[in-house]
Parts: sequence; structure tokens; C-alpha cells
Amino acid sequence: MLKLPLFSKLVLLIVLLVTYSATAQPKEENALILSVSLNKQVIEDSLTAYTTNTPGIVLLPLEKISWLLGLNITVRDGVAEGSFIQENRKLLLDTQTHKIYIEGKEKRYNIEEIVPAQSEIYISSGLLSTLLPIDLGINLSELTLTIKSREKLPAEKKMEREAAIKQGLRNAG
Repeated sequence: MLKLPLFSKLVLLIVLLVTYSATAQPKEENALILSVSLNKQVIEDSLTAYTTNTPGIVLLPLEKISWLLGLNITVRDGVAEGSFIQENRKLLLDTQTHKIYIEGKEKRYNIEEIVPAQSEIYISSGLLSTLLPIDLGINLSELTLTIKSREKLPAEKKMEREAAIKQGLRNAG
């Protein structure tokens, strides 16, 4: 058995606890199923999110939210990267190094605001609102997530095109 001084054992225990909390999976007992709306239109009926032990923090799936909004952000092996709104607006989030780069600038975050999962990264709604041009409102009693954009999102442009096509078809008879 490895014999270490008490101080070394404490340091090792702290490192193990920090590592465990950094890689902890969202807990199923904290799961929420949210309805998601963008500009008062429901775009998803069942988005899985998670509450945390920290009051007010709700973790949302980054890749799924990106897909719903038409953003080009993918998640693989604890790393999220891609672009949003325009190709030159880049996002890189690395859960191993605990770093986020948004449009080339490094951003700090609290470790409990990001939880990597098997094929997704769960991110707090507050942090997500600071990274992307969106405002998020979560109503836990109604199990709803309301997204309001601060800039026109690809999903909004698509919704406008579809509405124009439907209106054109109605006008045509």
C-alpha cells in the first residue's frame, strides 16, 4: 500500500473530488422535460434538461439547442465547436481544459455550469445566454423554456420563409 503523508492524502482526495465533479453525469432524478418555444411558437415538445443542487441553475443540452436554433455547433468527446449566426462567429468549449472561446475571446465559467455527458454537453441557461445572442426563460411550474433572440437566428429565418410560402399558397388559391 502507498504510504503518503496526511497533507498529500488530502491533496489527492481534493483532486479526485474535483475531477469527479467535473465529469459527473446529470442525475436522472433531476431530469426535466421542457416544451421549447421560439418567439411564442413551440419548436420542441420534449427537451430533456436537468436541475442542479445549486438553486437557479438549469442545465440545457447545448447541441440540441443549437440544432433547434439552426446553429452550426456540434458536440463530440466533451468538446463543442462550430459557428453561430455567421460562419466567422466561432464557439469552442472544451470541458477538459475548462475553457470557452467565443468569437476568439476566452470566457471563464463556474465548473457547475457545464456538465459533459456521453454525447452532449449540458450548460446552464445563464451561461448559454451569455455565449449566444439569446435570452432564455425557464418556467419550472409549467415546464417551459422560452427563447427570445437578440439577433435573427437561422431557425427564425426558416420559419419566416415557411410562413411566406404558406401565405403565397393561400393567395394562389
